[in-house]
Amino acid sequence: MNSQIQIDVVNACLLAGVLALSINLLLGYTRHISVAHAAFAGVGSYAATWISIHQGLPFLTCVAIGTGLALVSGLLVGLPSLGLADEFLILLTLCTGALFTGVVTSAPDLGGAYGLLGIEQVTVAGSTLLRPSDWLPYLILAFGCVLAVCWYLTRSPYGRRLRAVGDEPTAASALGMPVQLLRLQVFALAAGLAGFAGAISAYYNQVTSPAMWSFNQTLLIIIMVIVGGSGTLAGPCLGAVVITVLPRALQFAGMPPDRAGIYSQIIFAVLLIGMILVRPGGLIGRRPGSRIVSNVFAAAGTGSGLSRSAPRARALEVRAEGLTKHFGGVAALDGVTIVLPRQQISALVGPNGAGKTTLFNALTGFLPVEGGRVFIGDTDVTMKSPAYRARLGLVRSFQDVRSFATMSPLDSVTVAVPARRGSDLTSGLLRPRATRRGERSSREAARYWLEYVGVDADDLRPTGDLSFAEQKLVALARTLASGAEVLLLDEPLSGVDGRWVETIMDLLERLREDGHTICIVEHSLHVVSRLATQVFFMEAGALTATGTVEELLGRPEFVDSYFGAAS
Repeated sequence: MNSQIQIDVVNACLLAGVLALSINLLLGYTRHISVAHAAFAGVGSYAATWISIHQGLPFLTCVAIGTGLALVSGLLVGLPSLGLADEFLILLTLCTGALFTGVVTSAPDLGGAYGLLGIEQVTVAGSTLLRPSDWLPYLILAFGCVLAVCWYLTRSPYGRRLRAVGDEPTAASALGMPVQLLRLQVFALAAGLAGFAGAISAYYNQVTSPAMWSFNQTLLIIIMVIVGGSGTLAGPCLGAVVITVLPRALQFAGMPPDRAGIYSQIIFAVLLIGMILVRPGGLIGRRPGSRIVSNVFAAAGTGSGLSRSAPRARALEVRAEGLTKHFGGVAALDGVTIVLPRQQISALVGPNGAGKTTLFNALTGFLPVEGGRVFIGDTDVTMKSPAYRARLGLVRSFQDVRSFATMSPLDSVTVAVPARRGSDLTSGLLRPRATRRGERSSREAARYWLEYVGVDADDLRPTGDLSFAEQKLVALARTLASGAEVLLLDEPLSGVDGRWVETIMDLLERLREDGHTICIVEHSLHVVSRLATQVFFMEAGALTATGTVEELLGRPEFVDSYFGAAS
């Protein structure tokens, strides 16, 4: 076999690897699906080609412009996609890809269906890159640069936040993370990296055409990631090699190119279905990776956080005035006014459907209200996001835990520590020492809170593999690590056995002693009697009774409503 043909296959794998790594930031970390990824690569390819032909600018300049235009295109598509459900995001990006194909096919200046030819040859140090072997070292360099960028993004504190957003965006928002901003950044960055690959591909192939960046190409890129293993770095690279080499291997075996293409598509389909059914994590599965992050971004040998005492929470007041919310004409909240007693444990009780979780959602910003106001201290937060309220100290937990299932307990709690150096897109690169200090401090705080709740901070199992009670404890630890001073806990004791119930109740009493304000949704009268100094009874979206447990039990109407509903 001709050595140049072999090197050409290697070069094709390198370019495919860049595309796979870029879309892996979406699929593997923020868990977004874009079916316009090849179109973004096409933007970079067509931009670099057109500028080279018509403006005669140097290679690196054309590649930079193509990359930038692809990034901007990703930003423009990503903005309207914020908040969209996955199925609508797929539709939006599908239309984006179709629009790109339609424009480049119908525009005469872009070569129509045949594409653009005549891009300038690349010359380096007086030598023109003509053969695949000439290109090989520079494609290795380009691939290495993209791999380094992805390595930094995924192994840094910023990458940990991306993984949290992908695992459970609602919980991430409840902890104060700017979920939509993170998703937009990664969407645009992935598009820019795809444009980078597309621009280089145009110079390497000396042509760009609609067929090179069609919907089918996007599907191949997605298959590379799924087969290799999303959420890893080696996985997409391995998938790129498999998907790139297979059709060429069939041709090398003597199969005609047209038949090789057909059989390749059949094999890809079977391979994809088989991987989803047999090994959904891909050939290279994802691991929690706590030790990797800590070794790289934090100094070794950090001690136990329990050498310090628990921080004393401020007496932060949370109150709501006249909250109203309707669902289909039914009042879920009917003029609710409530003030949570500071540095005490209160309980919100009532029958199912009374509006307890709805009230928690309204207080924390997950549900917009139709009337009324919410205050944290003296700040009116009625129109503010859950992340904003979390940064002020109001955080809620969820009845169904919503753990960061692919992350270790230590990472799950570290990611909740308020943003420090390295948790945004650029500071880790610009200020590495500050990032390492911030990471060390964050991990010390995370270790403290994990040991506070009784969970092993060195357990490298994914949090999703822990018992339900342990997941609840990790969720409580991450809530505390976020700096929360007011905790809204939705049935923190549901689904756990008696031993864990006592453990969690002891923890809640300890938190009250440390100055935290806590409000729990709870159905067990035993738990409410032991923990709560004040009880709010809800029925049909309204607060109908307030007082101590003893006071409410002395009111026949409360007993009839509560125990009648419970029966």
